[in-house]
Amino acid sequence: MAVKNGDVKYAGFWIRFMAYIIDMVIFIVPTLIIDFFAYKVVSAISGNDYSHLSAFNLSFSESYNTSMSYNDVYVYSLVYIIQCSVFVILYKYFLTSSWQATPGKRLMNVHVVDTAFNRISSKKAILRTSLPIIFSFIFITAINIQSVKLTGGLSSYDDNLISTARELLPNSYKKHIDMGMSDEKIIESYTFATTISYEIERYDLAVDQMIEELRKESYSYSDKELSLIKAILEEFANLSDKDKEHVKSKVNFLDTSLIYDSVYIFIFFIIFSVIFFVWYLMAAFTKQKTALHDIIAKTRVIKGRP
Repeated sequence: MAVKNGDVKYAGFWIRFMAYIIDMVIFIVPTLIIDFFAYKVVSAISGNDYSHLSAFNLSFSESYNTSMSYNDVYVYSLVYIIQCSVFVILYKYFLTSSWQATPGKRLMNVHVVDTAFNRISSKKAILRTSLPIIFSFIFITAINIQSVKLTGGLSSYDDNLISTARELLPNSYKKHIDMGMSDEKIIESYTFATTISYEIERYDLAVDQMIEELRKESYSYSDKELSLIKAILEEFANLSDKDKEHVKSKVNFLDTSLIYDSVYIFIFFIIFSVIFFVWYLMAAFTKQKTALHDIIAKTRVIKGRP
């Protein structure tokens, strides 16, 4: 035993937080290298291109039409496991070496020991490092899967709305096609037009009046887009009440689905954040400055050399 319990000074939350930041800066390069080559290897083996999931191509979330699929989630999770496995090995090496610290902890002059203030075993190092990683992996995977469910619902919504427009509002739909509008723009036009149809009915407005109001209020729609919205509203006005409700139901489905799924993701994120925050914040308030993984792995983080 190198130190006595009464002589030791435990490392608190902020000094450990700074050590963590330093480690993240140091390890960002190997992380990116693993990320780049892992996706290259997986893409080559599977025959599918997964490079859009790489940290070098973070634009995969630009819109829901280009979001992750279930295969993307599986591959992303596999690469995440590979990266984390490498970090567990690295952290195990540093924590069981003569340093008894990661590079960040060494620079902040804090060291990891067991409850007897001796060098920790490989088992303790692996357990201590793995616990936060496992928890974050569960969170990230759950969020990705929920996002796939959400985008799957949106894709179904897109198809249903376009089919409905083609069937019940063929003239305005044809006008969109003739003007070279993409499916995304067509969906945007029909969603907006259907939404403001409620206002037209409520205030008994003429279509021309509504279009002029939109133009006056400087909505982010060009004259071309307003002409398309006008065509939709005029055709929509001639539908039967039953068909109007059918079109509106397609838009309402999106609103309801987005609300429920967004709330679910938000609540899950809040729960994760609170747990993770408390997990590490314990180091600021417990007597021996222990975070949850310190308690489970039976390790301590102390200031100075043990």
